[in-house]
Amino acid sequence: MSGRDSNLSASLTLGLGLLAATMTLVTAGSVGLVGFMLGKQLGAAAEPSPAEKRQHEHATVEQERRHRLRIPSGTASEDVKITDKKAIMDVRISGIRPLIPPAILLEEIPLTTKIVQTINRGRQGVANILRRLDDRLVVIVGPCSIHDVDAAMDYAKRLLELKKELNKDLLIVMRVYFEKPRTTVGWKGLINDPDLDGSFNINKGLRVARELLAAINELGLPVRSLQTLPLAVG
Repeated sequence: MSGRDSNLSASLTLGLGLLAATMTLVTAGSVGLVGFMLGKQLGAAAEPSPAEKRQHEHATVEQERRHRLRIPSGTASEDVKITDKKAIMDVRISGIRPLIPPAILLEEIPLTTKIVQTINRGRQGVANILRRLDDRLVVIVGPCSIHDVDAAMDYAKRLLELKKELNKDLLIVMRVYFEKPRTTVGWKGLINDPDLDGSFNINKGLRVARELLAAINELGLPVRSLQTLPLAVG
């Protein structure tokens, strides 16, 4: 082979090599570009949209709210069953004690003949004054509420003497209140708390109240009292 042919063959070989290298680079570049585009699309698909983000945040907030509103069990730290009625009934009541029936008080502290006479005379006297059949004035006098039985009896005896002295001009009736229905704080009255210690022994208070009324009426002094329903203490 001549020198010219050798140079031509070498140039051809070099050209083919460069062409192969160029094709390899082009192919690799295309593959890399395609991979980059696919990765970008996959990443965009994995990222949640703004609407999906808001929906997820709302679901999280709602789940936390429901967790806070769960009612704790009265006997365990676990949640109560939705059919447990004890979890929703009387949840702010510490205890219930039955009241003494009125019939028992009537039997234990009965009316005497003198008591009946005092009550009837007092009622008839007030009725006659309201009908203008009697020109006297009705005077209801006494403490705001009774808290001391002995002091109340002493007051009644003193008032009875004044009643006899002024009987021609005045019909005196003793005010004997055992409850304070308009009081929002503090002591609720002799019936609700007879021991003045927050024990709220209402059954004892009912007995003490009837005994005091009977004793004052037994003296011959009519009374004016207010009775409310002692069903709740608070």
